[in-house]
Amino acid sequence: MKSSNKIITSSAVLGLCAFFILTAQLAGCDGLSLQGAKSGSRIAEIASPASSNSQSPRLTQDINGNPLLSWIETEGRFSVLKYSIFAQGQWSPPLEVARGDDWVVNGADTPSVVQFSENLMAAHWLVVNPAARFAYDIFVSHSLDLGRTWSKPVTPHTDGTATEHGFVNLYRGKDDGRYGVVWLDGRNAAMKSPAEHMHSMAGVALRSAMIGLDGSVYDQQVVDDLVCDCCPTALTHGPQGPILAYRNRDETEQRDIFYAQLREGQWSKPTSVGFDDWHITGCPVNGPAISSAGNAIAIAWFTAAGGRKSVRLAVSRDGGLMFGLPLEVDHGGIVGRVSLVMDRTQKITVSWLTVPIGTEFAELQLASFNIKDSALSKINQDSITLATKKPIGVPVITALADGTRVLAWTGGGVRSPKVRVFSWGGGLVDE
Repeated sequence: MKSSNKIITSSAVLGLCAFFILTAQLAGCDGLSLQGAKSGSRIAEIASPASSNSQSPRLTQDINGNPLLSWIETEGRFSVLKYSIFAQGQWSPPLEVARGDDWVVNGADTPSVVQFSENLMAAHWLVVNPAARFAYDIFVSHSLDLGRTWSKPVTPHTDGTATEHGFVNLYRGKDDGRYGVVWLDGRNAAMKSPAEHMHSMAGVALRSAMIGLDGSVYDQQVVDDLVCDCCPTALTHGPQGPILAYRNRDETEQRDIFYAQLREGQWSKPTSVGFDDWHITGCPVNGPAISSAGNAIAIAWFTAAGGRKSVRLAVSRDGGLMFGLPLEVDHGGIVGRVSLVMDRTQKITVSWLTVPIGTEFAELQLASFNIKDSALSKINQDSITLATKKPIGVPVITALADGTRVLAWTGGGVRSPKVRVFSWGGGLVDE
């Protein structure tokens, strides 16, 4: 599948949001590699299906619980969205979903490929809208033959405005005849909010829509009409349906983590996960992470409320109806960029980035928690030293059915990025 495209990378940013992405995540990067794991860790690098000049990884799971890794490779002037599934100890041959030469490519607003059933897969990527300097659009497509062919792409936003649309999550519909898209939408950012809106100030909204297999776009909803401009969102499928976590924003510039659930086709009223009371006038480009197993839902996030940089974790044991008080996982020289996975035994693993005081390089922290008892208890914590002080993008993590955890990030630096994969625990690398 081809579209008429032009790569947007760190050298050509998209608006204020892209400026924050670039300054917070990409500027001055000089490489990223494993230097060593502490605390007796058995973390090991495994083969990556991605070639050189690859970046923007995402990790999901196929219907069998196997890791599904998607990424962007650069081939000449083209950006190419590819994916591979890890099963029976090896990655499947990478398959191409789409390509173009006007794609938006960065470390925070990444494309995705997901599998919803034996028959249905879906993917999304971002394409520059030439009608305005900083505008870009979402393209979504689906496959009914396990990724061998893909449908003609459509855009889930039908507003027709040349504004920013991105930070996408895809979710299952009630049947194989549809799937959902939720995204950050900038159509109202430069306009006054209508009087009937919840907020009195204009800004980026969180919206959703359903996509039919015939390419139709319907059931468009506003999840929250004022949210943080460019913090990635996160979604999991809980026992009652999709649960979305994101960074909210109000008129006082308080930006705490909220969540909403899709129930009977309607998004619930957005609710705070934990009251951070973080007031910040710019987007921190630091979204939450969410994962689920059975009735348990876990959300982890970064905050700098009161000047204290920390990572927090909150757990719901009733399918997301109510979350317990947040636990502070770590504080100090925190960069954030949190990822999270909960395996089938309800063991939680959280990852985040730090730059410890007095050190030359950043570290990737990995902590595991047990939620079987009434209170969260930490099982262990490891750290990996990275060969840079400013890592690229957001490390992403998932788990296999046997408890193996798999983590991917972009190494190699801005000029020669390479998606790398590491694993620990379970069957790949013994804990």
